[in-house]
Amino acid sequence: MRFPYLYPRLSWRRLLQGLLQRPGFTMQMIVEERPWRRALVALAASGAGFWLGIGVSLFAGGRPWQAASLVTLVGMASWPVVLAALAGAYRFSARVLDSHGDWRSLYVGMSFGALPMALFIAPALLLTPLGGFGAGLVPLIGAGLILWTLVLWAFAVRESQGMITEFAFIVLAMPLTFLFLAILATALSVGIGALIVGSF
Repeated sequence: MRFPYLYPRLSWRRLLQGLLQRPGFTMQMIVEERPWRRALVALAASGAGFWLGIGVSLFAGGRPWQAASLVTLVGMASWPVVLAALAGAYRFSARVLDSHGDWRSLYVGMSFGALPMALFIAPALLLTPLGGFGAGLVPLIGAGLILWTLVLWAFAVRESQGMITEFAFIVLAMPLTFLFLAILATALSVGIGALIVGSF
């Protein structure tokens, strides 16, 4: 255990303060110790806060409460699986760059890194009912929280996979790049196939 004196005394307040003030060091400690119980709490908090905020925004925007509730429940239920899939994609991307590390440490780090998304419920509840300018701020705040989460995920990738910061951000971008290339290749294949069929 690399942090035998820090971790036992690390309260939630100190943990959150560390993610705000010293995210690199705090994420290093998290991926080394892998506190699964707290990671599950962080995972549940981020999923609940974000998807409840989405549901409130949809309902306040005129969507039926049944649809808003369904989106919220499906999002909250699938959130651990989505995060696990993202961790797997980032782990694969890191392997492409010849890194070392494991998926479990990355998943724990990403669970804590997603905590900013739990705050989305606050602007959704307070600003969306105001309409107009207030409602327009909600997507901007949500984008800012997602950006903050991505920065923390970059620290999680860096510390869990033993990479430099620049490569960690490249790892975050690689799954989207692969997805874009796959969509582009599929579109080109369909287009070429249509041209070939049309020529007969």
